[in-house]
Amino acid sequence: MVADVEHTEVLVVRTRRGFFGVENRCPHLNRALTDATVCGRKLVCAGHKRGYDLASGKPTARLVPGGRALRTFDVAVVDDRLWLSPKFAV
Repeated sequence: MVADVEHTEVLVVRTRRGFFGVENRCPHLNRALTDATVCGRKLVCAGHKRGYDLASGKPTARLVPGGRALRTFDVAVVDDRLWLSPKFAV
């Protein structure tokens, strides 16, 4: 599903390992990630096949030095409702 958090489209993905939230824009091509493939904790952009870790947003391959990460969001389920909030870099 896609939700709006502070004027940012967030793609919410449910896997066996739980819910993950990432900005719904590929940092490489700026295309929507709604058609991305998900395998475990890895999301793969359909446009250029670059993979990202759903938990950290970091690229999973080191093919391109300095590849930008996806912005990630905390996801919580409370009373059958999803709650999203931006993660802040430490």
